[in-house]
Amino acid sequence: MSTKSRGYVKDHVTSKPRDLVSGRPRDHHETCHVVVRKRRRSEQDSCERRKEKEGYLRSLLDRGDDISKEEIRSAALSEGGLLSNEYRKVLWLLYLGVDQEKCVTECDVTEFRDYTQVCLDVHRCNSRIKPGTLSQQVLAIKNRLRNVIIKSLAEAPNRHYYQGYHDVSLTMLYVLGERRAATIMSHLCRAHVAPHIRENLDETSQQMKLVVPLVSQKCPGLSDFILESEAGPCSVYRGSSRGLLMLSTRKTLFIDYTTSSLHRPR
Repeated sequence: MSTKSRGYVKDHVTSKPRDLVSGRPRDHHETCHVVVRKRRRSEQDSCERRKEKEGYLRSLLDRGDDISKEEIRSAALSEGGLLSNEYRKVLWLLYLGVDQEKCVTECDVTEFRDYTQVCLDVHRCNSRIKPGTLSQQVLAIKNRLRNVIIKSLAEAPNRHYYQGYHDVSLTMLYVLGERRAATIMSHLCRAHVAPHIRENLDETSQQMKLVVPLVSQKCPGLSDFILESEAGPCSVYRGSSRGLLMLSTRKTLFIDYTTSSLHRPR
C-alpha cells in the first residue's frame, strides 16, 4: 500500500518516498534537496509579498492625509501588518486622527496620585525591554515610560492607573518616542480605554463576563481551563474582580500546557 503526499509516493514497506514520475525510491539526499527547494521558494514568495506590501504602504504614506481609516485597518490586519515602525509611527497617528504636533500638558510626575504604583510596575517591566540593552539605557527607558504613563493620565482627574496600562504605554514608547507616545495614550484615554481607567471597574467587569462565552465558541478547552482554574471571569460571576488580573496568566499556562503536551513522548 502507498499514499500520495506532495509530489511523491511513500512505500509503507520500505518507508522510502518514491518519485511519482519514475516510481523509483528517493534517497535521503534527493529528499533533502526537495525540502531545500521548497523552503527557498517559500522564502522567495515571502520576500516578494513583503516587497509588494512595502510598496502599498509607501503609496499610503505618499497620499498624506488622504487615507481612509478602513485602508489603514485593512493593511494592519493583512499578512505582515504594518511591517515596521517606519510605517506604524505615521499610520497610527493618521488612523486615530491625532495631530503630530500636539503635546500633552507638562506636569510634575511625582505629584500624581498613583505615582508609587506606576513606579513599581515600571520597575518590574524588565521582560518587555529588549535583551542586551545596557543598564543605563534600561534606566532611561523606564524613566521615559513613567513620564508617558503619568503625563497621559494626569490630563484629566477621572483617569486612574491600573496594571496593564504600562504595557500598552511601553509599546507606544518604542514606536513613537516619549512625546508622541504620551499624546497617543492621552487620546486613547478619551476613547478606547476610557471605561477601563475609571475609579471602579464595574463596566470592565461586565465586559469580562463575555470572555468565557466568546472563547468557548473558538476554543472550548481554553474556556473550561479558565473556569476550572478558579480565576478570570469565573470569579467575576461570584462578585469578585480579583480574578481579572489572573486571566492572562491562566491563558499563558494553558498554552504552555497544551504545547508541552504535543511534544511529550507517548
